[in-house]
Amino acid sequence: YSCEVVTTSKIFIFLPLDLTADALGSGLALRQFLLKLQKQVSLISSGELPQHLSFLPNFKELEHELVSSNSLIVNVDTSVKKLE
Repeated sequence: YSCEVVTTSKIFIFLPLDLTADALGSGLALRQFLLKLQKQVSLISSGELPQHLSFLPNFKELEHELVSSNSLIVNVDTSVKKLE
């Protein structure tokens, strides 16, 4: 694991404004992984939440604002390069 992930207790995951199924699924999966590492994790999206994806596990855990800034921040952007 990255040193920052190991040494940080609070982690914010930011999702893109134009929230896609890929970005949301990636963010939710990353959140679950970090929770298993016993981290405090916030998944944040300032964009409109697509209700057709509300069936995804932990969809209701999405937040809309940053509460604290003394944390590790991870930006999830699936638009740059597609997985092969």
